[in-house]
Amino acid sequence: MQVGIKFEQRNNIIGIIFTANAMPGLPLKETIMNGDSVILHIGSEQVLVQDVQILGGSQIKGRVHGFEPSFALEYQGLKIDDEVEFREANVFSCSSV
Repeated sequence: MQVGIKFEQRNNIIGIIFTANAMPGLPLKETIMNGDSVILHIGSEQVLVQDVQILGGSQIKGRVHGFEPSFALEYQGLKIDDEVEFREANVFSCSSV
């Protein structure tokens, strides 16, 4: 597991952007759940993380599956398939499987 990675933190005004296939009559998603995919930031690079697991106390872990816009296989020491741990405050967007 990669530790010590400095992911950007959302400011207090911006919330997480949730995307999902909403069904008519069902409430929109408002929380990160096990199995979701999220986007974190390191500077202007987006770190795409999938298969997240909620650890508790706003701690989350997941597996890196890409970088945008560079499409690199490695970015600042992080590699595709690395497991990372981060806080909910580091999540900019979340999508359901």
